[in-house]
Amino acid sequence: MIMSRCIAIFLFALAGLTACQGPGDEQKIPDERVIVARLHESAQLATVEYVLNKVVMGKKTNSLLGFTIGESSFLAETQATVKAGVDLSKLQPEDVSTIGQSIIVKLPPVEILNFSYPAERFKINKEYTQNDWFAEISQDEIDQFYQEAQQAIRKDLAWMGIEEAAEKKTRRFLENFLLQAGYEEVYIEFQKGPTLENQPLSQPALPK
Repeated sequence: MIMSRCIAIFLFALAGLTACQGPGDEQKIPDERVIVARLHESAQLATVEYVLNKVVMGKKTNSLLGFTIGESSFLAETQATVKAGVDLSKLQPEDVSTIGQSIIVKLPPVEILNFSYPAERFKINKEYTQNDWFAEISQDEIDQFYQEAQQAIRKDLAWMGIEEAAEKKTRRFLENFLLQAGYEEVYIEFQKGPTLENQPLSQPALPK
């Protein structure tokens, strides 16, 4: 069971890259070299951040001669934060091309920039959690429950629309920026990369 709320965060730090026009001068637009340099300075252009509330459940039973002699249950509420976006430090000069007042930018793919699954956000539900002496749930087994929850979150990334949201924000604001810089036609493309659920995530710090 997983619930989420989305916090959209836009980081836009491209100051100093605007079209220059003095009295009686024609508008001068920045070339590819300047574009790449300024985008490198901004690093992560746009990010989306999702806060996920994940319920972790587990059970353990022990039997003797076909009869259940012990049953334990475990339930905890956890919270993870996933931040995804475009890392513009990976943009290469060959990813930007201009023809007159038209510009094409091939951006790096959206990626997981940060995954946080802090132990201080793990809250055991003591009303549901019961540890029977004949079927005691060990700390290693509890850690395994948390690991499985992390994998479930990873799989959920595919349908949450994180990649689409990051691309949409990046495209919208970069188009506005380049139009203000003097370009009349702006084309934004995204390179293909590993899907978000297949990208490496940091390991959670499990409570002891």
